[in-house]
Amino acid sequence: MKRNVFTYLESPLVHAALIIVVGLLVYSNTFHVPFFLSADYVTENPFVRDISFPLERLKQMNPDHYGLVKSRYLPYLTFALNYRLHGFDVFGYHAVNLLFHLLDALLVYALVILTFRTPLLRQSPLGERRLPLALFVALLFVAHPVQTEAVTWIWHGRSAVLTAFFYLGALAAYLRGRLEEGRGRGYLWYGVAVLSAALAMKCKQNAVTLPLMAALFEFTLFSGAIKPRLVRLLPLGLTLLIIPATYLFDMGFSLEEAATAFKPVTGQEMTRLDYLFTQFRVLANYLRLFFVPVGLPAFREWAVSRSLFDPAVLASGAFLASLLGSGLYLLVRCRRMKPEWTLIGLGIVWYFIGHSVESGIIPLSVLTAVYRNYLPSVGVFLAVGTAVSLLSLRFDKGKIPAVSLASGALLLVLAVSAYARNGIWRTEISLAEDVVKNSPESPQAHFILSKAYKSQGRLEEAGREVDMAFRLDMAANPEMATGGAKPAGGSASAPKKLAPEEVEGHFRQAVEQYRNRRPENALDGLRAVLAADPDHAGAHYHTALILHEQGMNDEAAGEYRAALRLKPDFVAARSDYAGLLAQMGRFPEAIAELQTALGHKPDYPEAHRFLGMIYQDTGRLADAVSAFKAAIRHNPAYADAHNSLGEAYLQMGDSRNAAIEFQTALRLKPDHEGARQNLARITGR
Repeated sequence: MKRNVFTYLESPLVHAALIIVVGLLVYSNTFHVPFFLSADYVTENPFVRDISFPLERLKQMNPDHYGLVKSRYLPYLTFALNYRLHGFDVFGYHAVNLLFHLLDALLVYALVILTFRTPLLRQSPLGERRLPLALFVALLFVAHPVQTEAVTWIWHGRSAVLTAFFYLGALAAYLRGRLEEGRGRGYLWYGVAVLSAALAMKCKQNAVTLPLMAALFEFTLFSGAIKPRLVRLLPLGLTLLIIPATYLFDMGFSLEEAATAFKPVTGQEMTRLDYLFTQFRVLANYLRLFFVPVGLPAFREWAVSRSLFDPAVLASGAFLASLLGSGLYLLVRCRRMKPEWTLIGLGIVWYFIGHSVESGIIPLSVLTAVYRNYLPSVGVFLAVGTAVSLLSLRFDKGKIPAVSLASGALLLVLAVSAYARNGIWRTEISLAEDVVKNSPESPQAHFILSKAYKSQGRLEEAGREVDMAFRLDMAANPEMATGGAKPAGGSASAPKKLAPEEVEGHFRQAVEQYRNRRPENALDGLRAVLAADPDHAGAHYHTALILHEQGMNDEAAGEYRAALRLKPDFVAARSDYAGLLAQMGRFPEAIAELQTALGHKPDYPEAHRFLGMIYQDTGRLADAVSAFKAAIRHNPAYADAHNSLGEAYLQMGDSRNAAIEFQTALRLKPDHEGARQNLARITGR
């Protein structure tokens, strides 16, 4: 057969190259996006710096970090590899996220092609267009703006792209094994599918839907006796045990305590039904984002829906029910007459299965997050791609393939939009300002922006955002205006009585409420924990953090001391206590506490830097330089330590070395405003 340029354009290798090139172009402006929004889950987790760090010690230091390492072990293992290779230089972290995003897109391409080799679709009229269809679906996946949060956000993105890699790999391997059944390679592919499924379970909890998704493919695309087909699916089904086993081993096989991991921690009291009703609206909005990708903030406040008969809930629920019903109808009724239409139904049902864990009846701390669409998006793109291909099959018969040209134009618009969306992530401030723009009435959005301003030394603007956040919070929670007391002459409620098995779960909820800027709710929870267990060091520590932030320094100092009396090697508590002492002008005591902290953990860079700052404030510049250098030695990518060292050099009159340190800080963190201003003082520009 004579080959021409069009023949080569239909080559899977050319398609793979095109998918990779488009992905690289769309995400070419993300490699220097800094850590922020939950960055401490990576940069402050000792396991990332040292995978041999004892997990039991991590559990005592920070139960939140411990739980994440246990449930998302593989993402944390890749973070540890990143750190081993290049510290906290963000380039490598983004490169790994993008690498897996591209691999996921290639797996989507392969999965679509494999479906057309199954008995149901082997003779489909759409089969002759299977390669363009697979390419279109994969390009939608790699270039749609809805994916940007899952790829560009280092922390959440790593879990999303890695889970999808093993999830899609397991499905593709299962289909390959099914197609080669009876041959030796068929069993090998089954083994790959089971191994991939097991690895997916150690990436993120939504992988628990994988066996159900495999069953959907099996009973849609293949036929035969039920029993042998169930036997084929059984090994995949057994991988379901991995996730509950992780929780049960962690909780000492206490079902009651393990169940606390699934209680709501949003700071808004709600039942499981409240969460489900809220998710009706959330899922409808997610679908809107696929077709009108406008309003993609990294955080968005979402009101809880409390009744099925709320008009918004009712309308969303009716829409979702009709969509799911249509998908099931296409799966069941079109298998014989129009088998290609079943792909649309398969895509619709995939979307609902993909969201069933995070948008079901298990309340999560964040009600809505765009990155949760990453895996479910495969179903949407499969349904849309199939519909477009069917239109092309019918109408692209003339000289001008209008449907194909329109599809190409759509992909171009989406790719440009995704590139522009990634530009918003370029600095912590630009992203935080986008969050406030999309949720102007959200106290947490303004807290996020205040933190971003503060990190860049823009203290006046940070203060303004904090004030706005408190005003909005007071308006939404009038009882907080009296420090948590009940309005209208009521008195503050006594701490809730907890059973011993409830303590750890309640503590985790209180910590999450503190992270979500609900300090009064968190304080109530911590008091309940301490009433049940007065020797809970973590509860004393977090109580101290809240009291410290509220300016109650003496009370905070007492809580810090209580935590340290119970756990002398509690390095984070000792460092924060030193910060309070320095704030109170008690510098010798602060230095002593930091030196004690470093005695317990000599490689703790934050303590070295903080010690250097106290030395600098008290005129001990040589000691300050030594402390800053120690911080950098233990974390060479610590931009703040490089900036502090530069400031010490500048104070000593060493402008040359100061400039080197400021330039290093900016290389590590391009949006470091403090380093930029310091460098400008030297260069005059």
